[in-house]
Amino acid sequence: MSLRELVDRVSKLISSEFGLSFDEHRIDALERAVERVLKKTDLKPEELLEALARHGSVQQALLDELLVGETHFFRNPAHFKALEEEILPRLEREKGSRKLMIWSAGCSSGEEPYSIAIVVDRYGLAARGWNVRIVGTDLSLKALEKARSAVYTEWSFRDTPPEVITSYFRETERGYELIERVRRMVSFMRLNLMDLDVYPRGVDLIFCRNVLIYLKPDAAERVVEGLYSSLTPGGWLFVAPGEIVGSRFKRFELVFLDGTIVYRKPRRAVGEGIREARTETLRTLEAEEIVPPQPSQAIDESMLNEDPDTAEKILRKHIEDNPVDPKGYYMLGVLYQDRGRVMEAIRMFKKAIYLDGDLAMAHFHLANLYRRTGDLRRALKHLSIAEKLAASLPRGGEVAGSNGVKAEELLAIIRAVRRGLYVR
Repeated sequence: MSLRELVDRVSKLISSEFGLSFDEHRIDALERAVERVLKKTDLKPEELLEALARHGSVQQALLDELLVGETHFFRNPAHFKALEEEILPRLEREKGSRKLMIWSAGCSSGEEPYSIAIVVDRYGLAARGWNVRIVGTDLSLKALEKARSAVYTEWSFRDTPPEVITSYFRETERGYELIERVRRMVSFMRLNLMDLDVYPRGVDLIFCRNVLIYLKPDAAERVVEGLYSSLTPGGWLFVAPGEIVGSRFKRFELVFLDGTIVYRKPRRAVGEGIREARTETLRTLEAEEIVPPQPSQAIDESMLNEDPDTAEKILRKHIEDNPVDPKGYYMLGVLYQDRGRVMEAIRMFKKAIYLDGDLAMAHFHLANLYRRTGDLRRALKHLSIAEKLAASLPRGGEVAGSNGVKAEELLAIIRAVRRGLYVR
């Protein structure tokens, strides 16, 4: 069995159990992880596959090699500013009890949940008698072991104000150790996000940042549904700037705070009258614009989300009949993007822009797709174009292809994404 054949079979096993996506941009990372595990264990390819199927130490060793998280304290500072100045005050006013539950999903080596704990401590909830529990979860036992040690090198503090380091860490021979008062707020556990039955419940606030982008589309949808169920009514969800847009968040309200964007679980069901704010751009063509005059083939949100094969056929027929209509290419790009077909989505958005260079949302989606492929130069280029186009629109006006997102709202999203591109 060749190494590539082995990696392909391993990718299917890992993807099936943990929801991880191994497209052309991540399969090389898996190959390197497999090579390291083969070298450490001295197993043959067939033996490795058997060991992975047993869900034991070999599988965990592979996950530890594969899931090397790039993180640091206060990554994306605007999120922590919003937490301290907007969300914690709201929770303090609105909660019926003095108990607060926060979940850092995909916490890696612990910098994120400890950053949250520092903000909570600085805000003073514990001093005012609140019982605050923060749980960090991850698949990597190696990362969780480091998180529990609460000792970090200077590299983990590249977005951290010096006064925070001075107040909350003490220098030791091993590195900078977090003070006990903050450490005891946080606990850690291994958790597979595909196992919704073990999700924490009654959570007031979830950080799930730079996690969804590594999952298959169906797995990401499943995780977001699980996060929604975990949150209490009115609970908050932070995702990474590049993960903000997506139909998977359709049950959440989109909240624009000073300098950042957060999702919130409605206090009542959407069907009871709360407006559901969405950023997804799947619903741009009216039925008669796609395949007139057959109502049975109308494109709407439910078809794009629930029957993508039929939607693709209808859109391809529309493009065949209307080859110079940019909307057809744009819609197909959105469909491909939602299904994780990155390169096909890029091609469709590029064709839409060739026909109409003023499609701000097409440029915005291209920026996010290029970010996923690691092409930050092109990502920033299209983000800048989208920003200029959004800024030229009338304030309060809806952006074409955005399902009701206002121009100023898109600008806020773009600026949050731009910060995310620079914060590595």
